[in-house]
Amino acid sequence: MHTASTTSTRHTSIMSSFSKVIALAALICTLAPSATAHSWIEEYQVINANGSYCGARGYSRGYVPRTDPTFTGNSDMWMLPSLEARNDDGTARTRINSTDSLCHPSQRTPTYTSAYPKLKVSPGDYVAMKYLENGHVTLPWNITGKPFGGGTIFVFGTTQPSDDEKIADVMKWNTEGTGGNKKGFLMTAQNYDDGRCHQLNCGDISQERQRLEPNHVADQPTSGVEDWCETDLKIPETVKPGSLTTYWVWQWPTNPNEDCNTPAGKDEYYTTCADFDVVADNSAAEAPFSVGAGGNPRSVAVSNYKSRTAYTVSPTAVLQEHNTVVGGSMPTVNPAFVSACSVQASVIKAGNLGVWPEVYVPNSCDVPTSFGTPAASAWKDSVKSAYASYTAGSSSAYSSAFAAAGIPVPSRTPWNAQASRTGTQVQPTAAPNASPAPTGSGNAPAPSAPVATAPYANSTSPAGSEAPAVQVTTITTVLVITSTLPAGQPVPSASAYASAPSSETPSTFATAPAGVSPSSYEGSLPMPATTPIASASAPAPAPADTNGIPTISTKAASASNYRRHARDVRR
Repeated sequence: MHTASTTSTRHTSIMSSFSKVIALAALICTLAPSATAHSWIEEYQVINANGSYCGARGYSRGYVPRTDPTFTGNSDMWMLPSLEARNDDGTARTRINSTDSLCHPSQRTPTYTSAYPKLKVSPGDYVAMKYLENGHVTLPWNITGKPFGGGTIFVFGTTQPSDDEKIADVMKWNTEGTGGNKKGFLMTAQNYDDGRCHQLNCGDISQERQRLEPNHVADQPTSGVEDWCETDLKIPETVKPGSLTTYWVWQWPTNPNEDCNTPAGKDEYYTTCADFDVVADNSAAEAPFSVGAGGNPRSVAVSNYKSRTAYTVSPTAVLQEHNTVVGGSMPTVNPAFVSACSVQASVIKAGNLGVWPEVYVPNSCDVPTSFGTPAASAWKDSVKSAYASYTAGSSSAYSSAFAAAGIPVPSRTPWNAQASRTGTQVQPTAAPNASPAPTGSGNAPAPSAPVATAPYANSTSPAGSEAPAVQVTTITTVLVITSTLPAGQPVPSASAYASAPSSETPSTFATAPAGVSPSSYEGSLPMPATTPIASASAPAPAPADTNGIPTISTKAASASNYRRHARDVRR
């Protein structure tokens, strides 16, 4: 997934986590789902003694650039086990086996072109292996059960490559070169997340990294470009001139007891295979950095490129042959987790979903507040805690940077003052109805009545008049839709809320925000979904929820400090 931040005045988009059911969160943000995109090495580059990238770039075997007309998502990506892999009984295979080839079909032999050559290295060089994070770093909560750090990157080396290397063999190699078939060795193990890389999206992690580790186009200090990730590899001092083959293996499993679709967890690997020309004198690598065809302007490696490590430092793998585990050991499945999943069978059947509903969380910029089961919620809580700490630390560092420079931290105009500043009023518009979703672990399906949401839209000029010039701004809002109605009770329609007496408007909306006149503000914002207005035509308040049906929502979001500051500077 590669997310572009294309904005217009109060540009609004709404995302849904279900294709057939209620939109659990309406996001006023440009964001694409991350579950269908993965990673491979885009380019290789030597890192010089001062930490800068230098010299000509190298590429993987059979590399197809994203700009090539023949490029597809599978041109360079190689996933194991494949989505088509099956056990003897026809079920999807979730573990690798002895027949799985390590390399992409186009990467099983050394195939290069003058435009995309091998990388030249010398013994002792450090090499940056660059790839895009595709949301796996900055939006980790959008896929259930994945490991911290985005999983582990293992890089293996060999001078005896095979045209049909098997991943089961390579995963046995160790740093001493004595593991498995002894034809290669483990060169490094590092977290997928290098601590700096980020997509440009509205998630907390991306926002903080855009602020602390901005990736600017040269001579454009207010620009922002996606920051690529890297695995940092040291070429052994003992390697002899010739060819060194490297296998980049990203191990990204689903943990056991966190995803109802795979209670025992599952394995997921992505690989890239490449060769380096090892030369005694690599003086050509001292050429200064230049932005390549990929357009990534970042010119220096991460600061700890010589000391990168991982949460998991030794490769291990579970092998499955003919429905039987023959290598490694299967994780223990928690009966309580399976029980929590099984009670949702009626919900799945009623909704004709075919999958467990609680694994679908909003493709949101914020950590969900509930996954629907205690086991998954425990994982969510640890993620939320970790990123709360990260956010606090980065905010402190941001303030400290201004203090060290003797410059006051810039003040920021509240987003709700933009309407009066630009002369454009915010007007509500209707949104298409969405079907409701079963959201919990109870035995009955969730309510079935449609729910309407009201996103913002631009106001229009009178017919025949010229539209006034306006300042282009971006407003980021999260609308949280939370249902506490008991099973079977219909959800109030939008008209029920519209008929509510004005005297019962919540106090939080009684006063217009600063800079907005009451006349232009009144009625311009939709009511919070969590505090519906009582009216004679609306159903009676729902009784306390006794069915044990949890909801899935997102925490209240704030607009990006970084983006607001950038707009303030431009104004």
